[in-house]
Amino acid sequence: MNETSQTTIAILGAGPIGLEAALYARYLGYPVQVYERHQVASHVRRWGHIRMFTPFQMNCSPLGLAALDAQHPEQPVAAPDHLMTGQQWLDSYLQPLADTDLLRGHIQCQTEVLSISRIGALKTDPPGSPTRAQQPLRILFKNDLGKTQTATAQIVLDTTGVFANPNWLGAGGAPACGEIELRDQICYEVPDLLDRDQSRYRDKHTLVVGGGYSAATTVTALAELQSQFPQTQVTWMTRKACLTGSSGPLEEIPNDSLSERSRLTQVANKFAIGEQTMIRHLGGVSIESIDYDPQQGHFQVQYETLHSQPTADQQSLIVDRIIGNVGYRPDDRLFRELHVHQCYTTSGPVKLATALMSDSTQDCLQQATTGPETLLTPEPNFYILGSKSYGRNSHFLFARGLDQIQQLFTIIGQRDDLNLYDSVRKLAMQDLDN
Repeated sequence: MNETSQTTIAILGAGPIGLEAALYARYLGYPVQVYERHQVASHVRRWGHIRMFTPFQMNCSPLGLAALDAQHPEQPVAAPDHLMTGQQWLDSYLQPLADTDLLRGHIQCQTEVLSISRIGALKTDPPGSPTRAQQPLRILFKNDLGKTQTATAQIVLDTTGVFANPNWLGAGGAPACGEIELRDQICYEVPDLLDRDQSRYRDKHTLVVGGGYSAATTVTALAELQSQFPQTQVTWMTRKACLTGSSGPLEEIPNDSLSERSRLTQVANKFAIGEQTMIRHLGGVSIESIDYDPQQGHFQVQYETLHSQPTADQQSLIVDRIIGNVGYRPDDRLFRELHVHQCYTTSGPVKLATALMSDSTQDCLQQATTGPETLLTPEPNFYILGSKSYGRNSHFLFARGLDQIQQLFTIIGQRDDLNLYDSVRKLAMQDLDN
């Protein structure tokens, strides 16, 4: 499919990867429409207070920089090695990119996509039919006035991410008893503990659940809050136990090239093993039930040691707040009427998931780039990009999303050598030489 003037591309989500995909398509002359449920980069706005591990040069594209330079040549972008917060990334790169002439007018905000289907075809039709690809995809969405409408596109890219769909706190990844009813009273993000959300957590007992970098970020911020407000109590619960002599629940990456990630890992592990702060760590446990007493404003959390018999070793904990940093999963409701083969382990598209699982590297920076064929699904001209394509695999990086975009358009344009990023880099180098 290489007739750009006749190939309409619909992009779901105006986050970082959605914007970059739209920009790439616009450079190539494709008609593009981006559908965004909230605002541009709405998920980034929710973690805007957090500083990223990776420098700015890993969180921008050559096309994005060229577009900003053409739009505002007098306004320099950030230094390549700058470690930005999410808000700084939004203000200096993502929002200005959305406001460029190339993308302005092609992003439809406050528009919630409800379903993608294939005109003239059903989910139950046999896969691989040559006529299926000839029919456009139908997009059902709710506009900013709450009215449902439809649109069609030859190609649809789902870049909606996973941030809006957190995992559950209970044993085996399922909801704990009571969690569904209390979903809105539990925080599943990394709150701004030292500024916007400070009053909610200071002088309170907070339970943090999770053993990854988000949980570590929350715990370190709570430790700082604890130093300012000594009545603040913190309990950190992880599935991984801290064995005698271990460094902590987070696995340290040898010779980590990301200094901020290395620092966070070391600091959080010291907290877990009782150094520097009064943080209680409960390792090797899972939550069985959560109850809430509205009169006291307290949660009662029942937990048990992993691998024990049910109810054999249950213990109770009373806390004021619960923060669940247990990762995210993709929401597949948008494409349930399409032929998408998902991995039973990660819930991501199976071809990409298989390639990712075959890469045993611990460091996401060292992951090998997967080929264009891993982006293909059984549904013709429907693609999942960005963090959603990784499913429950938390190793996604923005740079991997740019690789996906470049590879995708070699498929769409039927040109194996198509690489706008390399072309723009070469032009920039020529300008420097001149």
